[in-house]
Amino acid sequence: MTSTLGSHFMLCYSTSMPIRLLNDTTISQIAAGEVIERPASVVKELLDNSLDAGATKIDIYCEEGGKKVIEIADNGQGIGPSDLSMAPVRHATSKIQSLDDIYLSHSMGFRGEALASICHVASLRIRSKTADHPGYEISADSTNISEIRPCACPQGTTITVRNLFADIPVRRQYLKSDTSELGHISELVRQYSLAYPEIHFSLRHHDKEIINTGGISTPEDLITYHFGSDLADHLIPISHSDAVMSVTGVISTPTLTFANRTRQLISVNSRVIRNSMIQRVVTDAFQDMIPARRHPLVILNLTMDPATIDVNIHPQKTDIKFLHSGQVFDALRSAFRRTLKQNASLAGLGLVSDNGIADSFAAGDIQPFLMTPSERIMPLNSAPISNIGIPSMNDSNSVSPVPVGSMGTAQPPAPLPTYFQVFDTYIGIPAEDGLWLLDQHAVHERILYERIKDTHAENTFLQELLIPDIIELSESEAATFIANRLIFKQFSLNFEEFGPRQFLIRQLPVNFVGIRLKDFVIDCLTKITELGPQAELDRPDQKDKLQMMACKAAIKAGKKLTQPEIRALIADFIESPSSYTCPHGRPLAIRLGKKELEKLFHRI
Repeated sequence: MTSTLGSHFMLCYSTSMPIRLLNDTTISQIAAGEVIERPASVVKELLDNSLDAGATKIDIYCEEGGKKVIEIADNGQGIGPSDLSMAPVRHATSKIQSLDDIYLSHSMGFRGEALASICHVASLRIRSKTADHPGYEISADSTNISEIRPCACPQGTTITVRNLFADIPVRRQYLKSDTSELGHISELVRQYSLAYPEIHFSLRHHDKEIINTGGISTPEDLITYHFGSDLADHLIPISHSDAVMSVTGVISTPTLTFANRTRQLISVNSRVIRNSMIQRVVTDAFQDMIPARRHPLVILNLTMDPATIDVNIHPQKTDIKFLHSGQVFDALRSAFRRTLKQNASLAGLGLVSDNGIADSFAAGDIQPFLMTPSERIMPLNSAPISNIGIPSMNDSNSVSPVPVGSMGTAQPPAPLPTYFQVFDTYIGIPAEDGLWLLDQHAVHERILYERIKDTHAENTFLQELLIPDIIELSESEAATFIANRLIFKQFSLNFEEFGPRQFLIRQLPVNFVGIRLKDFVIDCLTKITELGPQAELDRPDQKDKLQMMACKAAIKAGKKLTQPEIRALIADFIESPSSYTCPHGRPLAIRLGKKELEKLFHRI
């Protein structure tokens, strides 16, 4: 008995209309649907054209969320009268001449159907003036293109789009409210202003000004303009250059995070994109520094050879493909990690010098309180503080060393910095830029976590499995696995072929105990597929377990510390590779600067 679904399919198939050629209007409207999704799509296309024209000022005006009117005026080079009549014609463009030009193009747009697509879903008017010609205008609606006629207008181009999807009700009914559509336009203009800080953008909706970046030209000022002045103290400039690309922009300290990625903007050669690989780089670089499901602020531009990227994988050009994705991943991650390390909050304490430890921690002063790195590896238990690398001394003055001068005569000891505890939980450090407070438990937890991770990664002891583990993969996964199985030997994983697409393992490194091995292998294969065999694969670090171990072993809040203990803790903190947050994402230190103290005392 044929199923209802099968009967329906057979009925539809048997009564289908004969195959016919679509008319030009329908073809153009379908093509327009790939480019023009909503009013913000129109704004994007026109902004790209303004940028390609060299505009330094772009004004956007809209009504009813852009559904009734969108007008964009720029001060770019303009369109000459001989070209104006071709502007709304489909597949007409000045930006490429052959297919090869698409892959080498430095321009934002080159499709040739953007203006043609717009005039098939709305009414279009273009007014333009170049430096060598007076102003002219042209109108277009569907396939009807007017003759060009003189008009009065400043140099540049002004394009007015009216009644979007008015003749396509099935498309118009999917548009959201005016407020929602305006929100999409505002977000787009905000992104472009951040990607092009040197350009003056303005956005008005009816008689209300939404955005105006006039007089704001630095990325940091634009970020605080869009997101609030309270972000200013949490921004870090990033600048990195290598053979693969150059990276410029701003990232936030790990102490500033958000619930979503709306404060992340990535552009490649100034083209704003959304790319899953770059999102993974950000996640990887900030792991262990921020809480789960939180995201840092990231505003970046990657400058690369156009021949190494493909910008044609998405109809609206919102994503790109990298020719050497693995190299991009590694270079970008290195840029993040180097920037975070160089700009660690600890630098603000005035304790870090070019040689690692500042004068206040001169070797002669701190020697009695420090052991070798191997001696300071702290056991994973709640041992007394004297057993975990911070000597327990009741009299800090009794251990002050007496440095020997160059002539062998004893010199008076240099005065030691004074540190203090608040509530036996926070360590106060006076510094030139204000008063710093450290959370002693969080600081020690971070120190322990970094050491436990290192020790854990080096542990390659193998454990025999009572029952061998069998992993079954798909055909493509199995092919990738076989071609790259040597990569897995870096984890001391030795697989045997067991059957079609099946692989057997009899021993596991102790680090892998409790790990879902198949999930780990598939995750590695996914990275290899996307980034190539050079992809850097992460060990399964059992993060939650390691964090718990560090937390339990760390100094507890409420533990009174002596001056030598505090000094040794700070010294270990200086040497720690991460000094922003604890492994759970809580800040390790806060600063009360002069301005904050003056506010507290009502001096300002």
